[in-house]
Amino acid sequence: MKNLIICSLVIVLSACATPMQSGSTCVVEDEYFQAHRSIAWSDDYARISQDPLDAIAPVTLEQIRMEIQAQFTEIGFDFVADAADAEMLVSFVVATRQEISTGAYAYPDGYWWGVYRDPVVVVQSTTTERREAYLAIDLTEARSERPLWRGWAQQPVYDANRNNPAPLIKKAVASILTELPGAARPAS
Repeated sequence: MKNLIICSLVIVLSACATPMQSGSTCVVEDEYFQAHRSIAWSDDYARISQDPLDAIAPVTLEQIRMEIQAQFTEIGFDFVADAADAEMLVSFVVATRQEISTGAYAYPDGYWWGVYRDPVVVVQSTTTERREAYLAIDLTEARSERPLWRGWAQQPVYDANRNNPAPLIKKAVASILTELPGAARPAS
């Protein structure tokens, strides 16, 4: 029993240690983000791409919006209330994904109820479930609506993340914004 508990704990801890993946795509020079520092929310700022986990509630969207605004402000960008006064517009896309994999493996087994006998092949089936959350942040030029930059992050999620998404949201936004050119160098 003790070995089963230790094994279960190792599996849970290794699953929680799965690193967040992030990346970005930029179509302007890095200097663009040093010269343009005012941002407003796009009219259609939040989009849900897919949500088979039923995890993206309106309150979760608001938590994402607040965290994005807080972290952009922290790295030196200015949020303005009116999009007409902004140089860039920001929006985000959020999605969840669930993968269920099944498989089987066979092994020879020559032990049955305490008696060794000729080996027989035992087939063991397995089912694994993987849940992921995905967040992308998009910046577009305010006047022309030209796409400028997209940063994204994805990570496996667990029931604890669904019950309290704020720490995962904070981590995802921080991971995404480290990809933004000029993010660590606020304009002077």
